[in-house]
Amino acid sequence: MFLKNGWYCAGWMHELDAGPIARRMLDMPVLVFRAADGAAAAVQGNCPHRFAPLHRGTIAGDTITCPYHGLVFDRGGRCIHNPHGDGELPKNADLRTYPVIESQGVVWVWLGDPALAAETPVVDTGFVVDPAYATVFGYLSVEAHYQLIIDNLLDLTHPAILHANSISSPEYMGEKMHHRFRQEGQVVHSDYLFKDVAASPGLAPLWGDRRTDVRAMMALYPPSSLMLDFRMNEVDGPDDEGLFLPTAHLLVPENERRTHYFYAMGRNAAIDNRGLDAIIADVARKAFAEEDEPMIRECQEMMGTHDLFALKPAMLKTDVAAVRARLLLDRLIAEEGGR
Repeated sequence: MFLKNGWYCAGWMHELDAGPIARRMLDMPVLVFRAADGAAAAVQGNCPHRFAPLHRGTIAGDTITCPYHGLVFDRGGRCIHNPHGDGELPKNADLRTYPVIESQGVVWVWLGDPALAAETPVVDTGFVVDPAYATVFGYLSVEAHYQLIIDNLLDLTHPAILHANSISSPEYMGEKMHHRFRQEGQVVHSDYLFKDVAASPGLAPLWGDRRTDVRAMMALYPPSSLMLDFRMNEVDGPDDEGLFLPTAHLLVPENERRTHYFYAMGRNAAIDNRGLDAIIADVARKAFAEEDEPMIRECQEMMGTHDLFALKPAMLKTDVAAVRARLLLDRLIAEEGGR
């Protein structure tokens, strides 16, 4: 059900700076921590003896001590100490380890074939650490299959209805909307242009009451990381000038029915205004947590399955990007399974 050979977000680097990160990813427990030299290390998150959660144990330097029976493991996953009996190290006691990269504010973990990790780049999230942008961060646990969230993000027709009072408005429909789909290699692009519209209620504090051309260019990088290049420009003005709000949507399947959703939204305006940070964070939270998440969750409940195609849904022309993404992921997962 999941593509293992890919980089998944385990959390933000500032989270790891604050302490170890424990997540269930692709239905496997994973623990990420800083070793004695400051580098990130990632291992399976449960003890192979009785499967106790290792994040509840003691992590000191390069060692992890199980909170249940005291087995000790090093950063490479090897069991190095058994406090019981004659101290013999049991068979099958080593932890699985995973490649991990810290890049541009994100902690990435590779859960598949380690030999393939080095040849696969992580997604560019440069705006997160670019001093030209102010960035707010968020996290959601979504009770739905991750592909339903990908569908939602590649289809930017829904904001005019679902987000009409936050990040969009009913004006962003009909002849005002222009959509272009393209696929470049394994990257699926879904690009939208909304011509000569008013700023949405949530973004009016940044743009004012001027009319604008809004460009919203979403791209899926398999397995499940999406980057939105969002721009508000003067009507008929150059698209390299204006308000830029790049947004990262980094999805990680927890299991078949729940998804970790990490997001970060940057802006290139009033970057030193901390009060504006709170406004933008609230706009993002409302759109993602109060509007998107309940709708996606309830769609999952109504469907009763994560296999959208099995239900033979009605299709709109603007569904092309989401459909192509599903077909692409199905193919990649099937090819991985045949290795």
